[in-house]
Amino acid sequence: MTGVNGLVYAVASGPVGRLLGVESGLLWGLGVGLVVFAVGVGALAARAEPPRFGVQLVVEVNAAWAVLSVLGLVLWFAPTGVGAVWIALQAAVVGAFAGAQYLSLRA
Repeated sequence: MTGVNGLVYAVASGPVGRLLGVESGLLWGLGVGLVVFAVGVGALAARAEPPRFGVQLVVEVNAAWAVLSVLGLVLWFAPTGVGAVWIALQAAVVGAFAGAQYLSLRA
């Protein structure tokens, strides 16, 4: 899903930005970053035993995304109604993944 979101944000940053109420340049940059992140996660997932550092980095990036999404929603963005729901849902889902990934690392 990260890669799909990234591609949509990068390719359609103008229309998606208007729908969400998020500046298209920011959305494009986030899209490119998400695509790069998705490729990295895919490379880690393809390994029989991914290095702990790489997995920890994925967990931390996901946690940061969730926290920054909430902060952005509260402090920086002026999203549309759809944008507010989308940003909150993304923060919740990515935060849940980060929590599950963290617990998995501890096990």
